[in-house]
Amino acid sequence: MEGVRHSPVLSALFGMTEDSETLGAAQLIKERLYFATLRSKPKSTANTHYFCTDDEFIYENFYSDFGPLNLAMLYRYCCKLNKKLKVSFCC
Repeated sequence: MEGVRHSPVLSALFGMTEDSETLGAAQLIKERLYFATLRSKPKSTANTHYFCTDDEFIYENFYSDFGPLNLAMLYRYCCKLNKKLKVSFCC
C-alpha cells in the first residue's frame, strides 16, 4: 500500500498507517458502515463494532472451483448486516 493516503476517519477507525494491520478499507455508508481487509481481528469498542463472517459463511465448492458464495449465503449475510445496521448505538 505504498503511496496510498487514507482518510482521517479510516485512519482513526482502523489505525491505518504505512505499517498497519489494515490491508485496505472503504467507507460504504458515511460514518456508519465500512468494509476493511485486516490481517487480524480487532476488538470492538464502545463506538465501533467489528465483525467477521469468514468462519460463518463458507463457500461449498463444486468440482474444486473457488467461486463466490451462493445466493442463500449472500441472503444470510444481507440479513445479518441489516440487523446490525438497525441496532442503534447509545451514548
